[in-house]
Amino acid sequence: MQSKCHVKSRCDTGLTSEQFVKKKGSSRYPKFILLKDFNNSINENNKILESSNMSKDEIYNNSNSYSDESYNVNDNNSEIKGSIFWSDALEARLYELYMKDDVIDIFWGRPIEDHLVGSTNWNIYVITRGLYCPYARTEIIADDQVIHFIAEETGFATSSDPLPSSIKIPQNLKKFFDEALDNELGLLFREAHYNLVGISTGYKQIGGKFTEDPAIIFYVRQKGILRRGCGGIFPKKICGFLTDVIEACAAMPCSSFEAVYCQCYQENVMLGSSIGIGSNETRNTTGTLSAIAYENNSPNRIGIISCEHVLKFNESNPRKTITIYQPSYNDLFEPRRRLRELQELSKLGGNEHMDNINKMQENLNLAESQNSKLATYVKGIRKNFHSKIDNKKYGIDAGFCVFDNKNRKLYSKNFSVPSSYFENAGLSTCLKGTYTSCELNELKNFNYNKKRVFKVGRTTGLTLGQLLPTDQAIACNLTIESIKSSKKLEMEKHIPCYNNADQKIFIGYMKSQLDSEVRQKRKKCYPIEWFDRQLAFKFESGDFDCGDSGASIIDETGKAIGILHARWITPYQTYGIASPYFAILEALDVSIHLSPDPVTPTVTSSSSSKFNHTSSNLFN
Repeated sequence: MQSKCHVKSRCDTGLTSEQFVKKKGSSRYPKFILLKDFNNSINENNKILESSNMSKDEIYNNSNSYSDESYNVNDNNSEIKGSIFWSDALEARLYELYMKDDVIDIFWGRPIEDHLVGSTNWNIYVITRGLYCPYARTEIIADDQVIHFIAEETGFATSSDPLPSSIKIPQNLKKFFDEALDNELGLLFREAHYNLVGISTGYKQIGGKFTEDPAIIFYVRQKGILRRGCGGIFPKKICGFLTDVIEACAAMPCSSFEAVYCQCYQENVMLGSSIGIGSNETRNTTGTLSAIAYENNSPNRIGIISCEHVLKFNESNPRKTITIYQPSYNDLFEPRRRLRELQELSKLGGNEHMDNINKMQENLNLAESQNSKLATYVKGIRKNFHSKIDNKKYGIDAGFCVFDNKNRKLYSKNFSVPSSYFENAGLSTCLKGTYTSCELNELKNFNYNKKRVFKVGRTTGLTLGQLLPTDQAIACNLTIESIKSSKKLEMEKHIPCYNNADQKIFIGYMKSQLDSEVRQKRKKCYPIEWFDRQLAFKFESGDFDCGDSGASIIDETGKAIGILHARWITPYQTYGIASPYFAILEALDVSIHLSPDPVTPTVTSSSSSKFNHTSSNLFN
């Protein structure tokens, strides 16, 4: 679509494109025009949405009204106001930032207060990992263009006001929320509001304090900034239910790095032990063995369950055969890393490290002599799965691997941590089963302050926690290895590669003219996956960490509720996020194996290997 609109920079907003070029004395910079954002009219929609008399269908239709057709009709009959100036210098700097490991997001946005008074200016925001930003708050590059830097957790409040977990969520809100996840709050709504990282039931906050008013909670990145291409401001009410907006981070997988019992090599492998893919893969992973299971269909092979991101890491893994090790490659060869550190220290002089060096060399020799192969990957899933049990979608991050090392044994009921630790805590010393769908619904009615749960994880061992009464859907960050590798390659070269596919995708996202293009192209730069109907658990600080992905969450009687796969950071609590066991077993088409006797392996034949590769394609 052609237009006679003005091209504006942030600082020279009163100049036409010709005047701007003349003032700068150069014409080498391309004109880049942002079409009028359809969200400029979103306030009118919100006034309608805030009415508690609005029906579900009306809300649903309104939340999905950000179509290209509606957008273009608006553009063809209106003056284009939201324009920016794009330069080579800006493009080069943004791509340089995109390649940095500590930069997790880049987007166009404007403060909500500016949006409400009719501002059409868009600013560039760069979000860095963690609580502290290593860059200046603003950076001015060529042509007086400004980039704003914000640390991911800057907006997190420090509050002693606890989540009122003892107050039950009203049944009518629970029912509406459960239905809305597939309708009003479904995928179209979430894609339109791409700053969403979670949706849950809970309690409204006023002035940072919890009230006793039940509400639907929207968790967003960088509260107070409206992102270009997002679906506008959230309604104050949905079908009569209050809403609240809380700043949070996207959930992160817990696979990676001390529970000595769980991290060592085990000839008799037990639940909660360290596992991961090995050195032949594009990336080593470390996680936790969840449970022992067998296939429901012939040949009914026996194997292990853990998180899909531990067993496979990414959906684009091209290897036909993926081997799982116990302990993980990183844990098995930890002596190698420590030996190198000691050898470096010894170069500084003195012999005080020689005894430790000799001992570590012995440990390394032992590790190299052990065959740590445990299983072969068969299939897995890392997305929402439609359960036939109750006709609902559940987020699943789980995979199944066939046990095929004849020199080792599996113990399906015992944990890696000695039983005395469980006895002292008043917990079951072994796994006794898993919750069905009906049993899980009944479980949600228990007293949350008295019912304890526990997990045995590779990194933090045995820890106690609490299942929270809220229902939630969460967005989990995905890591695309090909993009990650290319980023490192380009950073080593210190030059922009204009033929690089990833660069074209990122720059295409930043230069998108339509809102729908922003949302679609962003998915390739910052991919996420939504997990619906997840279980949230509260643990004390440090009670779960990277490497605990795959740990089963179990009640005091020994019955498993779900599998831990992510941690979710909010201003008030870091939650453990788990997928329900009943849905995992259905998705993988396996059953839990429980026996006091050790499990013998299934040696995978060449024909089985072919089946393994085919099966994995069913889920990815």
